[in-house]
Amino acid sequence: MRSALNLASLFGMVLGLPLLSTAAVAVETEPVGEVVPYIRPACISFRNLKTDKPEVFNNCNEPHTIGLAFFNGEEYIRTQVYHVWRKTKRPFKHLGDFVVVDWVKAWTNDGSDDGSKFLSLSAAHVADDEVWHAKNTSPDQYNAFTLKVFYKDWPTAQMVQYVLAPGESAPMVRVNHDTGRVYIEWSRLDPE
Repeated sequence: MRSALNLASLFGMVLGLPLLSTAAVAVETEPVGEVVPYIRPACISFRNLKTDKPEVFNNCNEPHTIGLAFFNGEEYIRTQVYHVWRKTKRPFKHLGDFVVVDWVKAWTNDGSDDGSKFLSLSAAHVADDEVWHAKNTSPDQYNAFTLKVFYKDWPTAQMVQYVLAPGESAPMVRVNHDTGRVYIEWSRLDPE
């Protein structure tokens, strides 16, 4: 072992490399905390930032909940939560002169405004089934939600996730009218 260390030191001197040392180098270079790199999915981007109608674009194959942080110069204003469906863009109101994607999560119920009072569920009969529609009755805010759909013969609920623009209505799920039940698990209004 000692001869290997001497050989390495000799080799280092010949090549002009720093000598190997058993001194406290490891203590000096050892990180004092865990460094966690921030990785934003490449499929999340901005569009039209220099216009009066900026948008955040989710080009991913999954829906995401995205926190946008707004700044005036170096002063942090706030982070607002936007739920963006897959392969879609969402307008947002620019609150300062600088905006960044603060974080990206899977579809979650982040956000402070309960949107359930603006989410209307209704069923229309089609043959022996019911087609459930959801409508966002908010005049000016997007409404993101997750619905639980229960069936008589299924041990667990099916989850239906979506986001509706102000005043928008869309069919969500088709169930047998004798066995299906649809409930709002959560609903959040995105910022105006």
